[in-house]
Amino acid sequence: MERAGGLLPEDLRELRGELLAIRRSGAKSSRTEVGLSDAVVSGGQYFASRSTVLPVDTTQLLKGVLDLAVLAVLRDDDGYGYDILRRLRIAGLTEVGDASVYGTLRRLFNAGLLTAYVVPSDEGPHRKYYSLNAAGRTELQRSGKIWHGFASTMDDLLRERETA
Repeated sequence: MERAGGLLPEDLRELRGELLAIRRSGAKSSRTEVGLSDAVVSGGQYFASRSTVLPVDTTQLLKGVLDLAVLAVLRDDDGYGYDILRRLRIAGLTEVGDASVYGTLRRLFNAGLLTAYVVPSDEGPHRKYYSLNAAGRTELQRSGKIWHGFASTMDDLLRERETA
């Protein structure tokens, strides 16, 4: 019989019996720590899970923080679309896409967090510059506090795992 999640049906029956005995007694067993993470209890039966740990997809992380990153890039200097994209990439967000930045700028502008103005260019079409307005600065401050709290929590969780 094929092993599912590293457990055979006999293992599951044995673990189920041991788990029930442990629940009744309140004791702990190192045996239940081996393999139970691979099993799911449902209606008194164990089902071995098959899961794969995937690498972190930074594009998903970017989606959650791109608004904040764009606001932060515009904190001190106004910028046009490609300039903002370049500054984000220089800062380390190398996987951010052009369309994502332009969409974010449009969304932040429509939300009233950015002011826009057009500057003629000698090197081609006019450039639309974006700057933070008062509402944008307030949002940057608010979102920055939330980010720092979240990042601090994640740092704590990861530090606990590294030292354990």
